[in-house]
Amino acid sequence: MSINAASLVFARAATGEAAVATSGAFVHPGLLHTQTDFDRMAQKVAAQAQPWYAGFQVLTANGHTRLSWPPRPSAQINRGGTGPQNYPQLYGDIAAAYACALYWKVTGDTAYADKAVQIMNAWSSTLQSLAGDTNVDLAAGIYGYEFAIVGEIMRSYPGLAAADLTAFQSMMSNIFYPINIDFLNRHNNTDYTHYWANWDLCSMASIMAIGVLCDDRAMFDEAVNYYLSGLGNGAIAQAVYYLHPGYLGQ
Repeated sequence: MSINAASLVFARAATGEAAVATSGAFVHPGLLHTQTDFDRMAQKVAAQAQPWYAGFQVLTANGHTRLSWPPRPSAQINRGGTGPQNYPQLYGDIAAAYACALYWKVTGDTAYADKAVQIMNAWSSTLQSLAGDTNVDLAAGIYGYEFAIVGEIMRSYPGLAAADLTAFQSMMSNIFYPINIDFLNRHNNTDYTHYWANWDLCSMASIMAIGVLCDDRAMFDEAVNYYLSGLGNGAIAQAVYYLHPGYLGQ
């Protein structure tokens, strides 16, 4: 193992810290929104209470919140490198699925839930790989986190078949997660402080979110332990590594 490999094993060996094991069942929906959040949103919007209703109107005016949105799945998504830079297809569809999922949870309109499910199923039945140069790590982290949130919102919808939820969870755990954990463990064989904190953070967020989506406590704990004792700039020990005199910690 390279001394620069920011792996959890090396970090704990260096610090003498024991791995943390969390416990208890995950509460769904979790991640960005709980059911209590959705209940509050629905109540405020139904009463047209301000400023909540104005915020909802911004959501409805957004071009992603429309039933005519056409999913654009691809077998391979590239970010960086020499291949076609088609990653906007992925993040655009995720934004549409998320917006429609929110609209359903707030209004109860199942047409929007069906649209979110359509987008989820299109990708889980088509996507085979994420590729590119090192920027693929950002794609897997950012979009993995975002797409897991969509799945977490929609998991309780009766219109999402159990087999389709399983297929979506499989896509997240078999395509996104391996890139996330490989980045945290290797940092592309660079010095573990080479990357800005956001590269670590989006990978951790994706692993944690996929862990919740898949009810995978071991996966969730990997993100927790990296944050507590990892070697990269996203771990807590390196969270503030430079102080600009008098005004800002970075």
